[in-house]
Amino acid sequence: MNCSDRNSGQYPLREVSGMLSKLVKYDIKSLIRVFIPIWIAAPIVAVMLSGAIHLISVSDGPLINLFSEYVGPILLGILTILFVAVIVGMMIMTLILVIRRFWNGLLKEEGYLAFTLPVEVWQLIVSKVIVAAIVNLISGLIAALSCLILFLGISKEIFYSMGYTFSVIWRSMTGELGAYTGVLIVLGILFLIVTSICGIYMLFAIMSLGQLMEDHRVAGSFLAYIGLNMAVSTITNIGTMIVTNILPDNLVNITAGNAGLIITLYMLIMLVINGIQLAVYHMITEYVLTNKLNLE
Repeated sequence: MNCSDRNSGQYPLREVSGMLSKLVKYDIKSLIRVFIPIWIAAPIVAVMLSGAIHLISVSDGPLINLFSEYVGPILLGILTILFVAVIVGMMIMTLILVIRRFWNGLLKEEGYLAFTLPVEVWQLIVSKVIVAAIVNLISGLIAALSCLILFLGISKEIFYSMGYTFSVIWRSMTGELGAYTGVLIVLGILFLIVTSICGIYMLFAIMSLGQLMEDHRVAGSFLAYIGLNMAVSTITNIGTMIVTNILPDNLVNITAGNAGLIITLYMLIMLVINGIQLAVYHMITEYVLTNKLNLE
């Protein structure tokens, strides 16, 4: 199916944003129904495991002693396995469903419906990326919250110790980085966001290239993954060497006086590199879906 003959007229900005938001809402509703049970289960299992650990650590009274000696270890083992399974399963399920949503929604039978909608190809792609990023963020936050609940149950002293360690690291970091601390925090957050979105775009580009091999789409995606990784690694290494040779020595070698400046410069370079990768992955995906699409 060639999508180059689709209606590609220019829409007003308000209409474009409205179409994009509708696509995002549709995908979010479809995925949320699947994720809600495991998102709820993760903190509940964490609370149960935390409570079991607390009960075992208490030795006051015959019933508590009986629980700690016989029932507790078995329950603790079951809940530990369940907690690990839920957290790992949530992260794996997030990846699988993001891939499946793009694969089934744009590269298989559902694609016939998607490409008849009065939207541009880039809107279909961006909506999938936004939804994937939202789901990744929620899953990550719930995993972090569940681990925090568990740590509090194991020992509040561990939690306080972690807080103290963080405060020591923070004071040391602000002392070394000085005025660059705030800038680096913002750049660090931006770097995490861009890296996450870049990873999603890479998956989409890989699947788009893979479907060009009509009878071997999965194998094609695997080969595309290897090829893109090799290309990105080679270009990144060459770019790093060029930048390192161009910059003066005082901006390459970290010392006590220039740590903040060098790390800021490094973060900016990494952001630019990731931004370029993101743009390339988007262009690859949009070009293939517009001109080389082979729906099953």
